[in-house]
Amino acid sequence: MSINPHWRELLNKQINNPYFGTGFTLPPWTGENLRQEAKRYSPSVRKRLEWIIFYQTKDKNGALTSRHFGISTKTFFKFRKRFTLGGLKGLDDYSKRPISTRSWEITSRQEARIRNLRKKYIRIGKMKLAKYYQLEYGDVISSWKIQRVIEKYQLYYHPLNTAKKRRNYAKGQIKKRISQAPVSTTLASLFHVDTIVFYWNNTYRYILTAIDDLTRVAYARMYEHHSSKDATDFLKRLKYLLSGNPIQAIHTDNGSEFAKYFKKACTDMGIDRYFSRVRMPKDNAMLERFNRTLQEEFIEVYDTSTTTEEFNQLLTEWLIEYNFKRPHQSLSYLTPMEYADTIPKPLPMNPSSTINCSSFWIVKYVHSVSFFGVKLLSQCVARTTRSFPSRINTTAKYSLPIFL
Repeated sequence: MSINPHWRELLNKQINNPYFGTGFTLPPWTGENLRQEAKRYSPSVRKRLEWIIFYQTKDKNGALTSRHFGISTKTFFKFRKRFTLGGLKGLDDYSKRPISTRSWEITSRQEARIRNLRKKYIRIGKMKLAKYYQLEYGDVISSWKIQRVIEKYQLYYHPLNTAKKRRNYAKGQIKKRISQAPVSTTLASLFHVDTIVFYWNNTYRYILTAIDDLTRVAYARMYEHHSSKDATDFLKRLKYLLSGNPIQAIHTDNGSEFAKYFKKACTDMGIDRYFSRVRMPKDNAMLERFNRTLQEEFIEVYDTSTTTEEFNQLLTEWLIEYNFKRPHQSLSYLTPMEYADTIPKPLPMNPSSTINCSSFWIVKYVHSVSFFGVKLLSQCVARTTRSFPSRINTTAKYSLPIFL
């Protein structure tokens, strides 16, 4: 008789089998003793023990026992044989794991590569990662191997964990608050920068605004997107206007548009950064007041059914009006440019220059007093292949090139 290898050892030791070799004789009074002993085993053992006890008490009728418990005769005799050879332990379930299993077929080098790719593209599935693996390392790998590595190291995207890591990273970054900024004494020593979000032409548009802390000289420009790239473009334009007065420090809130590329641009330009305190809108009160003026005196008054280029040109002309003609109560009813003239330290002056650009108007400027003091000596000297709307006033007393 062939013996199952899973309980060959039990047969040799004859463990928990007082009835071994007795011809399956089970005295009626031992049933309760077996039930007491079976309490130490799993419920499946106790259930199958009832089959054996019923079988012994019913004249060893296997067919009757099978019908009574609703099992097949083959199943019953299988467990009766296991009980005979292994006792109560023979009635328990044994592992169905194959004797020979597949081994780990992924090399340590492949595993490290997959982990690096998964961390880089955490939201991409295994099929696309297999393509990325082939493009980056020039080797073909199955998606099954990638799935095994992901499961082994639990390389899944967890939004809550990611947000927690970002918060911990932000806490570790030391930010200089605006309350630590020194008092402004010259033009461009401190600029406040912010964003206005408004609904325009059935879509959202964003106006980046800036104002000098000392002279109240302001600048603004509209963008179609709310990104750090647009904020960087705004900063570069502001720097161009202040070519004779380099920006020393900038104050912003903690918005995402003032991160990444904007942060890198400030570092490259050597500009110190100051941030508003959390839940302290009064930290940027000066610029918030300018934003209100911009909305009340320009956005709500002018016709906004224009293109972005036309809107920025109109906005530039309004800014010239704001900086040169509009009196400010906080400046004793002087204009920002008039107040800039009263600063004891003389402002640097730029010589006359001619700006040539293939995509913009060729305009000749004379810079007076400061960066917004520009007069159009004549009309456009020439117009390039790019055409602009005729509604733009090219004969205004004060005008700026379209790229400003």
